[in-house]
Amino acid sequence: MEQLREIRRRIASIDEVRQITKAMYTIALSRTFRLKEQLRSSRTYLTEATRVFRAVLAGVELKGGGGDGDGGEAHPLIQGPSTPAPAGGPRGVFVVNSDRGLCGRFPEELNRRAEELLREGAERIICGGERARRYFSPRADRRFKIIKEYIHFYDRPTFAQGKEIARDLMALFQAGELGAVDAVYMRFHSDLRQEVVVERLLPFPSQLGEPEEGAESEPGPRPLRLYEPSAWAVLEGFALQYLAARVYNILVESKTSEQAIRRQAMKNATDNADELIEELTLQFNK
Repeated sequence: MEQLREIRRRIASIDEVRQITKAMYTIALSRTFRLKEQLRSSRTYLTEATRVFRAVLAGVELKGGGGDGDGGEAHPLIQGPSTPAPAGGPRGVFVVNSDRGLCGRFPEELNRRAEELLREGAERIICGGERARRYFSPRADRRFKIIKEYIHFYDRPTFAQGKEIARDLMALFQAGELGAVDAVYMRFHSDLRQEVVVERLLPFPSQLGEPEEGAESEPGPRPLRLYEPSAWAVLEGFALQYLAARVYNILVESKTSEQAIRRQAMKNATDNADELIEELTLQFNK
């Protein structure tokens, strides 16, 4: 009799957990669907922002304050082929992690990759998410330190959030507190495939890559552009907007990956609970 009561208690306990995991699965399913739509929009916007920024770079002489080719210093926001290593302050790593648990491998893989960058010479951490702060705060020492935290900041990513983070990163870079900034985030490919990516945010490369495969180049000679008040002023004016587009896309990519992984984790947990309840019910009815 006591054994039957124990089995009944276990079934009730597992069923309570099952109800929680099933509810979280349903929420993650809904959020993943909405985030996929948002991700398509953010990728489209980033593609256009990259195209415009590439056009600006093509017309700017990197050697000369006004774009007049006077042989001055290269623009500090641009990393040209002749300056492969960032000069100035230490290298920073922006880890775009989660504020919550129950999302499988997501937090661990991102923190592990960021730690690899620290071993390779990075000295500053920008924590995006509570899971990054919990991991790196006890480990901060003379080798690296946390200089910025964004906790419970981008649960529902917006462009305004991306722009605020971009503005902070730009300010740290221009003040010399950071010589380069890399982002570590989870890129979304499909519901079953996500990839940890390291992406250089600052300084910008002088070549942003070739146009997308299949895209047609503009016919005829390259257009002549007049930059007012100067080419550098145009570059600096658009740089923040372009960086904001990249950061915003990174936030959406990572949040979509997080919800997709959480959805799968909660589905697995619910399925396991169903199996346990079925086994215990059979024992109870013997």
